[in-house]
Formats: sequence, C-alpha cells, structure tokens
Amino acid sequence: MNKLLLVSLLLSATAHAHVIECPKLFPSNETALTEVSLGKTGAARVQRGHLSHAYMYFGELYGEQFFTPPASKKVKGGWDAKYTFSPEYKNWLVCTYGGDAWGGGTVERWERLDPKITSCLLKVREVKEPQMQTVWKVTADCNQPSAQ
Repeated sequence: MNKLLLVSLLLSATAHAHVIECPKLFPSNETALTEVSLGKTGAARVQRGHLSHAYMYFGELYGEQFFTPPASKKVKGGWDAKYTFSPEYKNWLVCTYGGDAWGGGTVERWERLDPKITSCLLKVREVKEPQMQTVWKVTADCNQPSAQ
C-alpha cells in the first residue's frame, strides 16, 4: 500500500510535456500587403518562405532579443538548446522564414507559450530533401509542472 501511494505521488508531481513545432513554410499562402505609401498603382506581397531560424524569447511581443542564447549541444543532424523560463516574463517561440541560410530571414512567426511552462528543449534538425535548399525542422519540447 505504501509503495502504491509513493508511486501515485511521484506521478502527480511529474511534468507534462508540450511539443510546439515551427511550420516548415510560412505563411501558408502568399499574402497581399496594403500600405498607404504604395499609392494607386503599387502592390506588395509576402511570399511563402522556408524556415530559416528559430529561438526562444522572453518579454513583450516583437521585442528585441536581449539575452545570450544558451549553449547548444551538437547532436546528429543538428543541435539542441535548453531554455529555462522565469514566470515574470511572457515566453515565445519565434520562427523566422525566408532566409537563404540558418540565421537569416525577415518574416517572423511568434507563438506564445503557456505561462505555466517552466523549460523547453529547442531541437533544430537539418532535413535532407531532394532537389531543395537546406530545409530545417524545429521543435520545442516544453515542460510544465502538473496541477497538484
């Protein structure tokens, strides 16, 4: 009976995992832009782009990255970086699109993390696809303590 109680207490204290993934392409369709400075004869659009960068951000939406990213661990096909969050900040997974190499791109997709999440392992992997530029896959494996 004591063993059963101990096991149930341990299971209730474990973290729940949440996996968040950056889409390979963004936006899903070309998007027309409207801006007053284009005038009556101008037009603009944002074309779909491949994922070209990703990072975790702590702070307000669209803020400047003000911290040094954690050291990454090289793994087969890419790298992992562990992030730990402070509850005083809003936390985001930022995926960037349209660059020709990792770290480039100008279109950002910001996804807010659940405020209960305490840490994430950002996994970056290079995906080989025939006749294509380098394609990246990014997932954030995040944990939050379970409700007691």
